[in-house]
Amino acid sequence: MSETYKIKGSIVEIEETKHISATFQKREFAIEVPNDDNPAYNQFVKFELIQDKCDIINGMQVGMSVEVSFNVGGRKWINPQNEVKYFNSLKAWRVTNLSQQQAAPAEYQQPVQQEAPDHGDYNSNMPF
Repeated sequence: MSETYKIKGSIVEIEETKHISATFQKREFAIEVPNDDNPAYNQFVKFELIQDKCDIINGMQVGMSVEVSFNVGGRKWINPQNEVKYFNSLKAWRVTNLSQQQAAPAEYQQPVQQEAPDHGDYNSNMPF
């Protein structure tokens, strides 16, 4: 079982859902994580949502403060030239709108999302 991580930041981009095949879809979004010591070195982190988790970011907008719960994934791929490549992915499974939590009473907060099941190596033929 993989370890879960959390990070806070502001949404800077939300992409549309991409239907990779008839049975697989993914959606990507990015957040800006502030560097309190020097804002010139803020970090920009891209996440992916897969399958039924693509909709958890619906209704959120660029600029919103969020906390992202995610797992780290990685895979090895050998290209047609027989070169080994490694790819990492940050698989988000919960996105909590912190702006909403700060402004709304507790009964109006976004409900907690359940963790998505692990779909294994869903993209074994893809280089990313």
